[in-house]
Amino acid sequence: MSQLSWDSPSGATAALSGAEFAWLGEVAAGPAGNVWNLRTQDQVFALMEMTTVPAGSNGMYALHDIWRDAQAADHTYRARYQAHEEAQRAGTPSTEPDFDADPITSLTERLAAMLRLDGVPLRVDGVDLSSRDVALNTALVAGSDQVALAAKLYGWATRHCWVEWMDRSWLAGIIRTGLHTGIYRSTLNGNSLGWDLVLQMLEARSDEPVVLSYSGHGTFPDGGLDWDTAMRAHRTQHPWARLAPDTLRRVGFGPLVTAYDLAAPDRDARVRSAYAGCAEGS
Repeated sequence: MSQLSWDSPSGATAALSGAEFAWLGEVAAGPAGNVWNLRTQDQVFALMEMTTVPAGSNGMYALHDIWRDAQAADHTYRARYQAHEEAQRAGTPSTEPDFDADPITSLTERLAAMLRLDGVPLRVDGVDLSSRDVALNTALVAGSDQVALAAKLYGWATRHCWVEWMDRSWLAGIIRTGLHTGIYRSTLNGNSLGWDLVLQMLEARSDEPVVLSYSGHGTFPDGGLDWDTAMRAHRTQHPWARLAPDTLRRVGFGPLVTAYDLAAPDRDARVRSAYAGCAEGS
């Protein structure tokens, strides 16, 4: 079974269940989901207009095929409804046309599923984005510390995010509050999900880092390196993966673009500004 491993140089280790890791993804996706608002056709079409079809992406080709069907159904309905209104104004008997909702429903369901999984590629004013990154960034700016941490763990566990020795108690505090408020789950069907062991490990000492790894994405250290050598390289090559009070919200996923930015009237300017800031900080 999949799990999120927490490891340290001394050999202390803990594991969070794959079920809770998936739950963290749901927690992180919540704020953006409220903004995407796929309950309306206008919102679905607005998001689709930002999507792109990379070469070889069969999933996006299929999604855009469904979108074309939905657009055709919408166009047909609008034309028939306009003819219906004109007939009524002319005093000619006319029956209000039915709307074929099936293509719109198929598009909405397919888009929602892709957003939940790996996301969809977006392009705004020439800037390429990922809806997954946008959703995680939205959690960073709109959610509590617990929601922001869920985004960081879900987004960067596969890249071995880590916490330094001096921030272990800070991280444990966020987790404890998350469990107390129910944002994180301590058990599922009567079985522990692993947070108790994670907290025990984090609070046991404060003189070494803890690095996370997710099943199927390699262990840490890897390649036969010792901990000291691996950590020095990791700190240098992946500073953005550090979990700390000063990085929790300010260091995002790619350009710090959120779903709120994409829904704003000055969307393009917001995206360009975030992209410029990301380029300067890289």
